[in-house]
Amino acid sequence: MTPTAGDKARAAIQRRKDKLRRKKHVIAQAKYRERNAEVLREKAREAMRKHRAAIKENAERIKAAQEQRREVDADYRERNTSNLSFVRGAPTVEGTQEAEGASIT
Repeated sequence: MTPTAGDKARAAIQRRKDKLRRKKHVIAQAKYRERNAEVLREKAREAMRKHRAAIKENAERIKAAQEQRREVDADYRERNTSNLSFVRGAPTVEGTQEAEGASIT
């Protein structure tokens, strides 16, 4: 049996409907991808903000620890300067240099 004119017309209408349905689906997918991409970009921005804040915080913590170490080292040196004064060339408590051939007295 050969298709009639009505069958051909119905098939053509159905093809157009299918094409339109696919087009709408593609547009909906594109909109979804666009929204999703924006959400992902915002998440990435937030992650970078947190990352930068953590780096800053770590840098501050390291600087504070270094400063504390310097203070401890300075205190240690200050307390032990009199013990080290017999070492050749080391500064004494008064800040002068011992002679080259200094001896322990």
